[in-house]
Amino acid sequence: MNWGPAFDVPWQPGLKSHRVDVAVFIDDGVSVSLPGIISTLLPASETRTYSGNTLMSVHYQPTDSTSPAADPLLFPTRHWHDDYQYNNGQFTGWIRHTPNEPPVEFNQFGQLKFADQNGQTTLVSVEYFHSTAAGQPPTLLWRPRNPQPCRTLKAQSCRLEISFDISPTQHNR
Repeated sequence: MNWGPAFDVPWQPGLKSHRVDVAVFIDDGVSVSLPGIISTLLPASETRTYSGNTLMSVHYQPTDSTSPAADPLLFPTRHWHDDYQYNNGQFTGWIRHTPNEPPVEFNQFGQLKFADQNGQTTLVSVEYFHSTAAGQPPTLLWRPRNPQPCRTLKAQSCRLEISFDISPTQHNR
C-alpha cells in the first residue's frame, strides 16, 4: 500500500481524509463474494521517504498545515524522525534523531543499542508513553525500560516474543 497524500472528503467540504480502504473479493469461478473491507487511517503528521519500495525514513513532526483529523491519542505528537537501516536488503534497525539530542540506534526488534564500557553492543528494551500538558495535544515519549540490559549481542540471530492480553473488560468502557 503506497503512502499517499490526503484527499478531499466529497460530502464534507474542507475535510481531508488520510484513510485507505481496500475491498477484497473472492471469485470462485461461479460467483463473486461480497467485499471484505480493510481500512487503515494514515497519520497526517508523518512524512515517509522511500527508495523504490523500501522505507528509508519517517518524519513525525507535524507541520503548520497539519490539522488534527482524528483523536490525538491515535496519533500523538512525536518530536523525532527515524532513518531505517538495511544490510543486503534485510532490515537491521533504525537511527532516531531528536532535536538537541545525540542520535540513538535501535535494532530491528526496537531495542536501544549502545556500547558498554568494554565496547560490546548492549541492548535495552524501551517503553513508550503519553505525556500531556494543559492545553497541549498528547506527546509520545520513550525511555529505556530499565537500566539493565536485556541481553548482550553476541550472535547474529535474535528472537522476538510478543504477547497480548486483551480481555473483554478492556473494551467495555
